[in-house]
Amino acid sequence: MKKSILTLILLAVYSAAFAQKSNPDTEIKKLGPKPFFVVNDKKATTAMIKDLPSDSVTVVTLLYDTAATNRYGDAAKDGLVMIETRSYAKSKFISYFKKVSPEFDQLYTSQKNDQNFVYILNDKIQKGNYEGNLSTIGDKEFIKLEIISAEQLKTNYNIEDKQYGIVVQAIKPEEKKEKP
Repeated sequence: MKKSILTLILLAVYSAAFAQKSNPDTEIKKLGPKPFFVVNDKKATTAMIKDLPSDSVTVVTLLYDTAATNRYGDAAKDGLVMIETRSYAKSKFISYFKKVSPEFDQLYTSQKNDQNFVYILNDKIQKGNYEGNLSTIGDKEFIKLEIISAEQLKTNYNIEDKQYGIVVQAIKPEEKKEKP
């Protein structure tokens, strides 16, 4: 039952991942019989996982062996399943962008939300379930953030319904692994 729930969740967010290359079924098989679950950085039960609407999930991270036990001790000896919801991921990347870009902080604060923004990550316009793509960016991945105007959005990306473009450059996970 646990593994079928995980399969559904992983498949729901698989296409939204930054650059996933592994198969969700293969990854799930690596988990032991009682993996440790965390949702939005808080311990979760399988009942909580079952109640999560699949469209609210944006990031699923599976850790095994010492990577799991280093974080949550013996409780994670059968593996660790870390899930982020879209709303949590959004608050996470908004906080990070505010920290690394005073201009973003000022714009976001003045607008009170990001409804007039479109996010562009490594020249790819972020649509749909994109929050996980941006929430995985931290100090090791971040390169730069640039705010562009509505005119630049129209000229460069053919976007006419937003006032600001938040153009982010970041190292992709597969590139990060290759760098020392």
